[in-house]
Amino acid sequence: MDVAGDFLASNCAKIVANDAADSIIANTSSLKSGLSFAYEMKKGNSKGVGWILDAPLEYRMADWENVGVNDSKFVKSRSCHTQAPIWPADKHISPEEAFFFAACARRIGKLATTAKRNGVRYSHDSISSGADMDEEEGIEITAVEEGNGVSTISARSSLSMMQRIDQTGLIQMEAWNLLACCDGLCGSVLGTAVKDGFDSTVSWLCDLVTFGGQIVSNAAEKRLLQERKNDAPDVNVTDSGISVISSDFDLRSSDYAEDDDSEGVYPIPIPEVTEKLKRILDRLDEITSDGAINSKIEIKYCIGMLDYIVARLSSKTHVSRSAQSRLFGDVKDGTPIGSFLNLNCGHNNQYSAEEREKLTSLMNRACSDAHAV
Repeated sequence: MDVAGDFLASNCAKIVANDAADSIIANTSSLKSGLSFAYEMKKGNSKGVGWILDAPLEYRMADWENVGVNDSKFVKSRSCHTQAPIWPADKHISPEEAFFFAACARRIGKLATTAKRNGVRYSHDSISSGADMDEEEGIEITAVEEGNGVSTISARSSLSMMQRIDQTGLIQMEAWNLLACCDGLCGSVLGTAVKDGFDSTVSWLCDLVTFGGQIVSNAAEKRLLQERKNDAPDVNVTDSGISVISSDFDLRSSDYAEDDDSEGVYPIPIPEVTEKLKRILDRLDEITSDGAINSKIEIKYCIGMLDYIVARLSSKTHVSRSAQSRLFGDVKDGTPIGSFLNLNCGHNNQYSAEEREKLTSLMNRACSDAHAV
């Protein structure tokens, strides 16, 4: 991210190509993350964006004590966050709000992991077959092959595990499965960021609100073209006056639901995540245990933050600005952020045919008379 300042200062058509799964350059150290952090957290100032960010002490201590985000016994929270940002009153996410979201997501993941491991341990104790079960596998217990089939030990142990987890633990696991697969629109799901630490989750948020709008506006344009059955190139969002709908956040292939035999996990669009989390919150209202009450705080805040993101990326102002940035229209304004190109080629691999086609199209557009400098 050390070149973010130079990139921001250049007033020309720019392309931000990034693979969030790059094994050489960590996503939080990428140019994309440096730009998004500077725009969202520092009003366009790139000074210091290359340094690792330490989470507030109260969240680190709460994580170490294994208690709720506001319940540390050693460090009192300077401000008890319960209200997520609201659009359009809040134009940006503050560092305090971003770190609180990171702490909430991490807490939910930790509770879900604990519930799974407890269930696995109890189910292992109840199995007398002597089969070698690896606790680190969590909910996905290794199947034992027997001839041409699969032993029922795996199914029995999984069922036993689920039966031994209390209702609160099951709900926490369900909530974490949704959050972990939440699509960040820029090549990474929330679970990956949470696993990498507080600062990675903050970067995930910044990437989402800075470049995610370009992905959503592009999906909205494609949907409009499909509905109108029009082959005209590059419909301008501002001129067409279209609005974003929930399906524009869904980047999954149209046939993913029919692929029942696939063991892969698909990213879940944000509107779907928030809708299901709200139903989970309603179920938690019916449970009076301390674990359920404490979980509601973190889940509610995550819902509020994700709702804010959807409202912000769906607003006409943001859709128009994102479409302009994607097509280099913001060069004329003197504040170009760059057109985002999401890659899946790793660090040194060749671009796919689709990625080469997109890059060629962007470069041709950037070099046209309208955008040349």
